[in-house]
Amino acid sequence: MVLALVSGCDQNSAHQNDSQSIVLQERVSEQQVSSGARWLNSIFQCKSSNGYCLPDQNMLFAERYLEFHQETLKLFEYPDFETKDERVAAEKVYKNKWGNIYPLGQEVWTPFGMGNGMQVGDRLANVAISHIVDFEYSVLVDYGENIVFSNKVRLIPADNTFFIDYIETTLIK
Repeated sequence: MVLALVSGCDQNSAHQNDSQSIVLQERVSEQQVSSGARWLNSIFQCKSSNGYCLPDQNMLFAERYLEFHQETLKLFEYPDFETKDERVAAEKVYKNKWGNIYPLGQEVWTPFGMGNGMQVGDRLANVAISHIVDFEYSVLVDYGENIVFSNKVRLIPADNTFFIDYIETTLIK
């Protein structure tokens, strides 16, 4: 009987430790999620004044995503193929390399809608960030004059910071 009682106590103690571990993991996850939102907000802060400014995307992307983004632009926005066969072969390599990692076939927009003369550090009218799930966020970037881009951003934690591991940008008309 004593053996059963001690065994039962050990099981209850182990179950309680498991429950505490799960609660701790959830808290850490919530802390990381809010840290991700703060990080996203910080990248849009103007360096020399108050307000929102365009960030340097090349400093924010995970290496893998930067490579994917550059290959996407090279293949679909600025293709330089001498023949159709070269292009078809390059698309096949691209799909095999990235198809299981990132969604393919999306319309190509520059991250956060940059372009059209807008440069890193240029002022923005507003930026709104909201959490979607896990490390995914919605980032609305308002350039002013009714130009707003919606961005679905996925972050990956790295040491005490984050990197963007995917961004899907669409123009809101």
